[in-house]
Amino acid sequence: MEEVKNYKGIVVWFLLVIVFIVMVYLFNKGEEKSARLDTSISNYKINRIIPTYISDEDLAKKYLVNYANLMMYFPDKAFELIDEECLNERFESLDSFKNYLKETFTTNFLRLTVKEYRYGTYGGARAMYVVDADDNEFIFKEKSLMDYTVIIK
Repeated sequence: MEEVKNYKGIVVWFLLVIVFIVMVYLFNKGEEKSARLDTSISNYKINRIIPTYISDEDLAKKYLVNYANLMMYFPDKAFELIDEECLNERFESLDSFKNYLKETFTTNFLRLTVKEYRYGTYGGARAMYVVDADDNEFIFKEKSLMDYTVIIK
């Protein structure tokens, strides 16, 4: 009988060793798959930050195009972006701004060509001065990038 008990003990230990070996194999296989996934992501350069440089000219064009689109399609939103100083001096109401827009929309203006641009300060804020092909002058006072108020000269 003792031989049978020893035989059963040996079988149980043998089975435990086999289960342990299988578990180690499966665990290592999962790590290899994870490592392959990491290398494939880095090979395709997924989720990488690509630095871009925007020149002052590109930014001037972007400001002019963005504001011109608002003027054409959403004049009420374009009116809201006008700086208070310009509102007090030039436009009394949204209707007076819409009248200005009717006069402004010429063929040259609709080409949205930047004739002149420069950075400077205006009223203590960083500002982009832009003149279009129709000699309309805009000053974009920046709060941050693409967050601005407009002064129309």
